Amino acid sequence: MNLLLLCLMGQLWLPPGLLMLIGFLCFSGAVGIAQGTSTVTLFFKAFFGIFVSAIYYAGFLRLMRFDTEKCFAKYAQLAYYLALLGFLLMPLQNHAVAGVRLRSIEYEPGEFTIVTLPALYYFADLWQRERKYGLRVIVMLVAIALANSSIGFMGLFVGLYLLGRRFRFGTVGAPFFIVLIGFGIYVASPDFQLRLNDSLIGFRTLDASSLNASSYSLLSGAFVAAKAFLNHPILGEGLGAIPLSNARYVGALPGSDSFLE
Repeated sequence: MNLLLLCLMGQLWLPPGLLMLIGFLCFSGAVGIAQGTSTVTLFFKAFFGIFVSAIYYAGFLRLMRFDTEKCFAKYAQLAYYLALLGFLLMPLQNHAVAGVRLRSIEYEPGEFTIVTLPALYYFADLWQRERKYGLRVIVMLVAIALANSSIGFMGLFVGLYLLGRRFRFGTVGAPFFIVLIGFGIYVASPDFQLRLNDSLIGFRTLDASSLNASSYSLLSGAFVAAKAFLNHPILGEGLGAIPLSNARYVGALPGSDSFLE
C-alpha cells in the first residue's frame, strides 16, 4: 500500500547504486539456478522481496528529502511507542509460545529486540551527548530486559562497548563492565542461562540432541551455512537457495531429527 502511495505521488526512484545491487542479485540467482542449488521460483520470491523493499525505501528517502536523521528519529519514536504498547499487552497475551516475556505486537521477544535495539542506541547516544531522552533510555532498557531475549542481551553488550569507548579508559573498562553485567544476567535469568549453556554445548559437540529450540536454530543455521560455503566457496549457492540448502544439509547434523518431525 505504501509503495502504491509513493508511486501515485511520483516519488519512486531507482538510484544507480540500486541498479548495481539488482544486477548482482540476478547474477547470484543465475548461478544458483545453473548449478541446481536454487530454482527459478525460489529466486524470484527472494528477489521480489528484496527489490520491493529496496525501491520503497529509496522512494521514502527521496520523499523525506534524504534527511536520514529525521527518518531515524521517526523510527526511534515508533519503536518507543512499540515498547510502551508491550508493557500494556504483556499481562494480556498468550505466552504459550514465548513464555512470560515482553514481545509487544511481535511474534516473539527476539523479534521485538531486533526491531527496538537501534532505537535504544539512538536515545542512549542523545542522552550521552546532549542529556536528552533519559526516560526513554530507561523505558527501552526495561522493555528489552523483560523481553529476556539472548539476541537482545548480546545487542546490549555490543552497544555498551561502542558507547563505553567514548569515555576515558572506556576501551579497557567497557569489557569489564560487560562481563560483570553478563554474569549478573546469566545468574538472574534461567532462560538466558539455558540458551547460553545449550549453545556452547551444541557448538562444542556439533550435536543437537539435547538442545532447546533457540540453540538448535542457531547451531543448525551455522551448520548449514558452513556446509554451503565449503561446497561452493567462491560463488555461493545463489539467491533463494536457503530452503534447498537447509533441506540438503541439516539432516547431517546429529540430533536434528527431533526438530524436523
